Amino acid sequence: MRSRLAHLNAELQETLTGMTVIQLFGREVARAAELGALNERYRRAQFRRMGLDSTLYAAAEAVGAIVVAA
Repeated sequence: MRSRLAHLNAELQETLTGMTVIQLFGREVARAAELGALNERYRRAQFRRMGLDSTLYAAAEAVGAIVVAA
């Protein structure tokens, strides 16, 4: 997830720095689509991480309850 966020931030910074060139070549729509795809990859990674975190905490709680019950 961190590498995807780093990649997204780097691409966004590169886009903002080179906005004159992007506009000169008429690539605004294409660049927006590329950034949208990177953002979607990051969003999916974020949701996957949240799912794994919730599974981990639920499993830890279950093991704790079983140990107390035993």
